[in-house]
Amino acid sequence: MLEILINISNVISPIFYKILYMSIIGTIIGVIVLLITKFFDNKLTAKWKCIMWVIPLLFFMIPISRIQININNDITMSSVIDKVETTLNCAHTINYIKTGDIEVQENTQRIQSCDITINNIMPIVWLIGLFIFTSTYIIGNIKLKHTIRNLENLQDSRMKIILIKCKNKLNINKKVEIKLQNFNMSPCIHGIIRPKILISKDFIKQDNDTIKNVFMHELSHYKRKDMITNYFLLIITAIHWFNPIIYRVFKKIRQEMELATDEIALNRMNKDEKKRYGLTLINLLQTYNSQKVATKMLYITDDNKNMERRIKKIKISTRFKKYSMLTTITILIIILGCILPFIIKPVKAKTDEIESKQIPKEDIEKVEEANLENEKKSQILEGKWKIYNAKNNNENVPLSTFFGSGGSKYGGSIILNKDGTYSKSIGINSQENEDEMNGRYEVVGDFVYLNSYSGKTSIIKYIEGDIDILKEQVNKNTEFYYKK
Repeated sequence: MLEILINISNVISPIFYKILYMSIIGTIIGVIVLLITKFFDNKLTAKWKCIMWVIPLLFFMIPISRIQININNDITMSSVIDKVETTLNCAHTINYIKTGDIEVQENTQRIQSCDITINNIMPIVWLIGLFIFTSTYIIGNIKLKHTIRNLENLQDSRMKIILIKCKNKLNINKKVEIKLQNFNMSPCIHGIIRPKILISKDFIKQDNDTIKNVFMHELSHYKRKDMITNYFLLIITAIHWFNPIIYRVFKKIRQEMELATDEIALNRMNKDEKKRYGLTLINLLQTYNSQKVATKMLYITDDNKNMERRIKKIKISTRFKKYSMLTTITILIIILGCILPFIIKPVKAKTDEIESKQIPKEDIEKVEEANLENEKKSQILEGKWKIYNAKNNNENVPLSTFFGSGGSKYGGSIILNKDGTYSKSIGINSQENEDEMNGRYEVVGDFVYLNSYSGKTSIIKYIEGDIDILKEQVNKNTEFYYKK
């Protein structure tokens, strides 16, 4: 059982730690956007705030690779991000014997004697949480759809006429059904392909203005495709369920979605209609303020605090047009500056670095001598190096311990090519990870740096003697030895 858990952890660890990195970066950017939108709350439309929230959502959803650029100055934030990225990318290799290029295949008895560490446990806990969240959402959605499918279609001609007028105002041609629900909850819209507005029997008794304002709001949700956005938020929440800040951030996004929906409805209204729209929100708040809002539904009502905020926004809705564009451009520039370290990875250009500093002539000569020495060693090192010995805790061990029963036949080798590239052939599974087994190498002093195409770096020491050898420190206790 322990062996199975460790194997499962080994498989999902790279995925989990990549998601953990995405969650950290997405959270930092989300907090930045949260602070900026809060500071400029009355100077930005909800539509632009929703657009700004797309930025952290992208970091939560997509593993964005940072773009390397040549730069001479260190950027502190970028250095911090580099350390976080490196730590998390390598975390899954710490507590079980696995390196970037070699996976040690141990027998069952040794695996069972290993202690399960936090790095083994976290990926498994994450997978269990993901399964629970996803199952809950899927089962809940199936039940909800089944319930809605069995609801009675409304046959009230008055409400159908009001719905048609609202659809015409918003230029919506899609068929939208009205269904009677018995949950005694606020009017809401559900469905992407076949949208349905759900209302209670008590709501039918409302006056025409209230009904019109509610329909304008719910249809605006459909026009903005908020149902699709809502499902994306649910998926991201399931993946990053372990992140407590994501719930606060997504609550804020849903509140801005409601405000943006209000804006679309208000843009189709005159001054008197806007006042009546605000009164409708107050009336519905008093009627449905105790209900529990389901995350899969888009209601016109909200929590008391945000409903008050929405009513205030209706009063100042005409002010945004005066300075919204200039303010928005300024804020976008600020946000771009804040997220720049997360999308750009500064790399020092060696030539520019040497030229930009006034290096004494003696030091330049030392550098040139070192480069010449490295070139000579590169020529010596070129060729095929075959593994001939392995040690664990300073004791010789059979190669089959690491490469399986075919170790004595296949063994392992490193080929250092003249053009600066290298290739590894380790055991009988050498073709499975080509990017990890191939790359470019660099000779610095007595060390050979193997930079694989997958982004991993390993270091091999050159030991000169009667028989030149290469020594590779696989992990704390294990060493491999190669000779030509």
